[in-house]
Amino acid sequence: MRSEYPENKTLQSMYSFIYVFQLLSAILCGFGGSILWVAQGKYISQCANDSNKGLYNAVFWAFLMTALVVGNALGAFVIARFKASVFFILLTGVCLVAALFLLVLPKPVTSDDAKAEEPKTSICEAIKQTWSLMISPRMLTFLPILIYSAMSMAIYASLLTPLLARTMPGTLSEDKKTSAACVAMIFLGAGEIVGSFANGKLHDLIGSKLFAIANLIQLCIAYALIVYFNHRNKYNYGFAMTLCFAWGVMDAGLTNFFRGILGFQFDSQTIPFSVLTVVQSFSMFVMVYLGALVKTVTAYWIYLGCTFVFAVFAWLLFFFRFELRTSKKGAITAE
Repeated sequence: MRSEYPENKTLQSMYSFIYVFQLLSAILCGFGGSILWVAQGKYISQCANDSNKGLYNAVFWAFLMTALVVGNALGAFVIARFKASVFFILLTGVCLVAALFLLVLPKPVTSDDAKAEEPKTSICEAIKQTWSLMISPRMLTFLPILIYSAMSMAIYASLLTPLLARTMPGTLSEDKKTSAACVAMIFLGAGEIVGSFANGKLHDLIGSKLFAIANLIQLCIAYALIVYFNHRNKYNYGFAMTLCFAWGVMDAGLTNFFRGILGFQFDSQTIPFSVLTVVQSFSMFVMVYLGALVKTVTAYWIYLGCTFVFAVFAWLLFFFRFELRTSKKGAITAE
């Protein structure tokens, strides 16, 4: 906003206040988001059973990713025609309206053979339980998958748009590049939506072990596209959209997979999602920071190569070392 109103002396002198306010807002947003994501994971796990967990997580993720489509569509339209502040005001209004829907969320009603309701615990006890589960042998085998999920998000959140913009003609302004990148990123959301339903059905159909192999294949395809795009270093709308769509499909499969495992392969339906929030948030922080240092074609090669090797290791570790349990959780309805 300071760049939008250079003649406003009051606004120009408020840099320190605005910077501190943004940091505090980010902390508050992260704290609230951590509660929301743990609650979401538990809620979906309570609503589903082991035979349809893929479908329930698919529906949730598909609707969530419509925000990616709408957000990028708004970004492509608004940034090119209005001030950036208008875009953020619109998003704030949408968030406030969406938050009201939590007031009418129905409570899951479990059947007789479902897991009993977990006892309420204090914050200190919850922290202890989260740490205890995090360092348990079973969770340590699964942690690389959670870490890679943060890598995937970091790539499409902090590297994909700069990569697309870098390959565009230098004659375009920064706003034009950002707008064009947002158009391509719409297909990331489309890939997430299509991939959610396709992978959710596949997860329920073939089981988690074979679904891990399916995810590994999708991983190889997505990385092949992004590595070639980086090597080509020349923008093409069709290729950019294909890349974003393929990455969305891969990320949707990954998300469906680890949410199904966390909800049905551990004793608690709450603590595993607390572990997810801790591990994913910290890993995301590290990977976004490292991603900010990536500027050149060679740097992209190194970043993508390292994350690819780690991802393959994570999937193979799960396939060969993680022992699946047979869930006895029953069907659930909503009031």
